[in-house]
Amino acid sequence: LAGDWDVSAAPGLAGKLRIRRESGDWVLPGDQALPLGVQDLQLSAQASDNRLTAELEARGTRLGEWRANIALPLTRSGSGWAVRPEAPLSGKVTIDVADLSWLGPVLDSNIKSGGRLALAADVVTGSLDSRATLHRLEGEYRGAPLKVQGGLAFSHAGLDWQKHVVLD
Repeated sequence: LAGDWDVSAAPGLAGKLRIRRESGDWVLPGDQALPLGVQDLQLSAQASDNRLTAELEARGTRLGEWRANIALPLTRSGSGWAVRPEAPLSGKVTIDVADLSWLGPVLDSNIKSGGRLALAADVVTGSLDSRATLHRLEGEYRGAPLKVQGGLAFSHAGLDWQKHVVLD
């Protein structure tokens, strides 16, 4: 990994951070070590005007392609900076994994998984009532044929959703 940054925190948080893969792979531990075949991995973040934006890109032979970006407001909190739980979030997430067989064993050695997953969603902030803020993903999720066996006891030939997934 390599990185560069230029950050200052007084009087407000401002700056840039970038971390990227230069070489090597990400190997998941387990009974049998599992290399993800990482080809590209980058994380960048910028802070200015009490706002943080971040972007993640990852690509690998097993990992597939993952892209996410998010923007959120920052609040001064004691000796540092924080994100209030009710703060509005915005962003996008896209995932395209051709083979999920590596995922089950990563979660639990008794889980077997398979299939393909594609997701294209927006990060959306809403509320359940006047007291609770809800962050969720809204968009399209496709999987064919999805398979999870073991600890979750679930198997499905495929899915094609246009719904939302609750994040908290």
